Amino acid sequence: MDYKFERVDPAWCESRDVHPAVGAAIHAIADDSREPHKIWAAPTAEELDHVKLAIKDFVRRGLIEPAPRDMYVWGTDIIIKL
Repeated sequence: MDYKFERVDPAWCESRDVHPAVGAAIHAIADDSREPHKIWAAPTAEELDHVKLAIKDFVRRGLIEPAPRDMYVWGTDIIIKL
């Protein structure tokens, strides 16, 4: 599946302590029912899975560089390991 990719304002990522790839993935899966801020604050298990899939997709398509050790920070509580 190809997720919609768009660069997210670096200030959005920095203020939430998320890797830019996580920010892009959160925005890619957000919709009218779940805004990016709501996903960031309290992701469901399904949303976490989709964020991981979106990051993998972005790396596969060369839209982002892989993070060191394939670890992507999402605040202080969540680290996504591909």
